[in-house]
Amino acid sequence: MQRKKTIAVIAVSPDTNTGTIRALKRQLDARNIDTVEFDNPNTLALQALEALPFDGLVLIAASNILSPLVDHDPLCLLLQDFDSARKLIGAVGLAVGLLAQAGLLVGKAASIPPGGEEAMKPYGVLHSSAALTRCGWILTAESSASLEEFVDNIYEMLK
Repeated sequence: MQRKKTIAVIAVSPDTNTGTIRALKRQLDARNIDTVEFDNPNTLALQALEALPFDGLVLIAASNILSPLVDHDPLCLLLQDFDSARKLIGAVGLAVGLLAQAGLLVGKAASIPPGGEEAMKPYGVLHSSAALTRCGWILTAESSASLEEFVDNIYEMLK
């Protein structure tokens, strides 16, 4: 019997819409994928996340979070660890900026929220006009409007 997959869902801004997170978790649960939610992660929460056997992580953000991450930032290191392990990484809305800042989108296409194209250029992100873009094990969505398709892709990627 195959082990049930588990995704970490990280709300990276305090004003992240809890309805979006609930909808994401409900849709993943319907596909037999467990979720563990981390809201406004701090260093301790991220250390706990690193120690657990997650199959992927999803970042969701509502506010503009394009203030610079630094290389030793725990979230940046966590993203780089998941990328190195080729584990699923998803970002919805403005959280795509965190993937860019962590260096995960250099030379890769990504769905970027409207108006975010210029902010992503310094990070080498190639703008995709699609609402959802899958590039290897990285999945980006410009907004929560494409949440169902986003979850469908997660399900397919974890098979």
